[in-house]
Amino acid sequence: MSHLYFDSLPSTQDHAMECVRANRRDVLSVQAGQQTAGRGRRAADWYSPPGTCLAISYILWDRPIPDRPWVLGLAMAVAAADALEALGTAPMLRWPNDVLVDGKKVGGILVETAHAENGQTVAVIGVGVNCNVAFFPKELADKATSLLLATGQSHDVGTVETSIWSNFGRTPLDLGAIVERFRSMDATIGQRYSAPEGRIGTAVGIDDEGFLLLRTEDGFVSAVPSAHHL
Repeated sequence: MSHLYFDSLPSTQDHAMECVRANRRDVLSVQAGQQTAGRGRRAADWYSPPGTCLAISYILWDRPIPDRPWVLGLAMAVAAADALEALGTAPMLRWPNDVLVDGKKVGGILVETAHAENGQTVAVIGVGVNCNVAFFPKELADKATSLLLATGQSHDVGTVETSIWSNFGRTPLDLGAIVERFRSMDATIGQRYSAPEGRIGTAVGIDDEGFLLLRTEDGFVSAVPSAHHL
């Protein structure tokens, strides 16, 4: 079994998905010291200067996709938040899977699936954490932070990765328990979101299924499985 590492890669997520489609069952993860075309949810770009960020995608060959597949993203977000809390930060979670410190994004999770040659559907979980980024471009400075900026000290990327993956491995995919843990760190309430069909509203939390509870201007609250943070 192998964990592929590249000094630079356009996207660990894309490379991991290619490994699944090629039935490279020996590959368990793909990591890069720098991503030149990293992406988050909705194909959002991820800022990743060389050697400063954790950028890794895990291939869950032997972990069947749960009936509620979105629990994977929630569980990994909780695992990441717990790891960063142990490093002296006070992380919060913004639905569905952004990790915040001091109100700014320090990490994010991306869950996708790909089909192997044998027809198996495999989940790929991408994890990005800003570890030692000293400054951000002007357009990101008010929205993003790093462990270095939050704690005043540098952090070993490998140690951060090991802690996150260990936490995830110890986490039963019990939706109820994960939702409760997410709620204990929830920074979603009061945030503005846009649902795919165009509804715009204010988040009032998440429901027991892990869906976003969105209140629109008419006061109606509905649960939405997908929405874009504004």
